[in-house]
Amino acid sequence: MQNMHKILMKHQFTDARDVCIEWCADFGKMTLDLKIEHQPIVSPFLMLDFLASLPNYDDRFGKTGITDPLQITSEFVVTMSLVTGNGFRVYAYRPGWPENSPLQLEFIEVANNKES
Repeated sequence: MQNMHKILMKHQFTDARDVCIEWCADFGKMTLDLKIEHQPIVSPFLMLDFLASLPNYDDRFGKTGITDPLQITSEFVVTMSLVTGNGFRVYAYRPGWPENSPLQLEFIEVANNKES
């Protein structure tokens, strides 16, 4: 198993709580596993910032040319698990209209991993 990394993502312009993200990128399997610590939810804006900043924390992204959230979620299976045990696939997309729309994120629930 690959090493997990941690980063504290801080909100600067909102009242939302800061979020600690534990993550592991496996370039062999093309998976990116994210674990959100201490919070039951994460802001999509904060997650976009995290995905955009990944090349600053792991030079393998730059070496492969996978450097923005749209590329990362297209090339990798990105999964996010919350402290509640809920799991999600994470997708970035750019709406087709209006042109030059900002990137958006979609979280699709895939499993409830919480043990009873």
